[in-house]
Amino acid sequence: MKKTRPSQERTERPKKSSSQPSNQAVRKTARPAGQPPRQASKARPSTKAQPTRNPRPRPEQDGQRKSSQARPSQARPTSKARPNQRANKPKKRPVARQSKRRPMNLRSIPSTILYGFTLLINFLVSGGDKNKYIKGDRREKLDKRFYRILPVAFVGLTVLIMLAVLVHRDQTTSLAENRELEQKPKFTISSFVTGKYSSKQASYMSDQFPNRAGFIKTKANLDRLMGKKEINGVYLGADGYLMEGFKAEDPNITKIKVDAINKFASSNKSLKVSMMLVPNKVDIYSHLMPKNAPVDSQTDYLKAVSSMLSNKVRMVDVEQTFNKLKNSEQLYYKTDHHWTTDGAFHAYTDFCKALNIQPTGQNSFNRSQASDSFRGSLYYKTGAEIGKPEDIYLYLTQDNAPVITKYYDTKKKVPSLYDSSKLSGRDQYEVFTGGNHSQIKIRTSVETDRKKSWLLRIHMQML
Repeated sequence: MKKTRPSQERTERPKKSSSQPSNQAVRKTARPAGQPPRQASKARPSTKAQPTRNPRPRPEQDGQRKSSQARPSQARPTSKARPNQRANKPKKRPVARQSKRRPMNLRSIPSTILYGFTLLINFLVSGGDKNKYIKGDRREKLDKRFYRILPVAFVGLTVLIMLAVLVHRDQTTSLAENRELEQKPKFTISSFVTGKYSSKQASYMSDQFPNRAGFIKTKANLDRLMGKKEINGVYLGADGYLMEGFKAEDPNITKIKVDAINKFASSNKSLKVSMMLVPNKVDIYSHLMPKNAPVDSQTDYLKAVSSMLSNKVRMVDVEQTFNKLKNSEQLYYKTDHHWTTDGAFHAYTDFCKALNIQPTGQNSFNRSQASDSFRGSLYYKTGAEIGKPEDIYLYLTQDNAPVITKYYDTKKKVPSLYDSSKLSGRDQYEVFTGGNHSQIKIRTSVETDRKKSWLLRIHMQML
């Protein structure tokens, strides 16, 4: 076969375009038939050969090479190559910027408290799903602010309570509960080992907690707001009446107490012993109690006690009289567990009739108002200070007959049954005989042939 010249071979070889990549298959089709393949030693050295160090060129280098082949006269890549360069350029990892801690803004505290309150309300309404009532961006912002201020507020509250405990002065009595408060116990090794010191210390911390009365009042008001009819053992009755419930005593314990009364009567045969067991207002005004209140019947209890008394003790019953007058007169204070002076006068009348004594008529006394701001023990016991102020009336004799009252526990003698100085105190009911006493001796100038009378005062609570 006739061999072609090398020059003809170069002219017949298709020109390589920068836009069309060189392909080995194309060169094979351009080679004449019967011509043996060119050896690798005779191949033209290519200036575009890839370096041996990087067999796999980086994307940005490949893009720059293609752009330089397309336009060798330009040193910079054209605008058409820039998108490829940006697309093939590896992304750099974002460097985390050190955010400066902003100082806490005090103006955000009210909004944070409002946000926490909103979370609580919506938690009760929608089950705590914040997505239902707060948008995403605002929710993230408020959550971040809320959880930032919450620990600071908790620590601040703890420190404030500790300071309040250190500064607080111990109180001796509780006006709301009408009882003595626990005082700081004395530390001894024996009390610590037996556990008495720990128990007394716990009671002391509970009784002497700062603003304890305020917390009791807040809790009572919350109970009342929730519709409760019984707060701290006091029932909220109709017509503004506050009443304590009644639970019958164990029959065995009641029998022991009644036996003590029978023994007193049998050991003092020269005395005529009479007993008046006055019912509480929960029995007389039972129709004003809340429905389904768990209260025992005092009528049945009075009958049981009366059946245990010996023949030497006369039982004076005032329950029938009080049931007749309960709708026409106020026999008990609304905010106290005591009876009023009107109720006491009707009980005095029944007592005299039971002993065959002619009672003094109500017209023989001057019914004088002593106070118009009386708040009873149940008013303070609720903790919420429920009830309106009431009036206290005193029965004064018209002839101003002299009376000498002797108190054995205090060894004092006063010329009256009333102590007007108690009207300026918290418990104005102590105006009667100056409060509770173990034994009182009363002397009058009334001339009578009767012997001395002993009045044994027994409360329903004592039985």
